[in-house]
Amino acid sequence: MPPPMPAIVDRKYRYTWAVMLAAGHQT
Repeated sequence: MPPPMPAIVDRKYRYTWAVMLAAGHQT
């Protein structure tokens, strides 16, 4: 599971974090 989103994050990581979070909500 991805860690809490930090204040500053790379866009690519931010996208991955959002996708993983969305997948977690769907499960």
